Amino acid sequence: MKTIILSVSIVLCASVFTSCATKFEKAYEAECNYRLAKDGVCYEVSDTLKFHREFVREYESMDVLEKQRYSSYRMSRKAEEKREWNKFQEEQKAIASMLND
Repeated sequence: MKTIILSVSIVLCASVFTSCATKFEKAYEAECNYRLAKDGVCYEVSDTLKFHREFVREYESMDVLEKQRYSSYRMSRKAEEKREWNKFQEEQKAIASMLND
């Protein structure tokens, strides 16, 4: 359940920014899609190679400094996603407790 909700939010967010995405955003989107395809969530497992190639293409086009900044960007995005997931869990707990009362 956690993976599905998180993956749907990633896919929706990524699709909104695709047209004006930076290299970082495109690489992160491809990396996320790769993980989702690898797990068989939202994409077919057969799409794994396609997303991996897309990520490698974006990542390899970055210079050394950009790769270092991408690493920071990636960590901040992961932290943001974790905060959103925790917020969602808290909301679900509150709803469940209201329904149980």
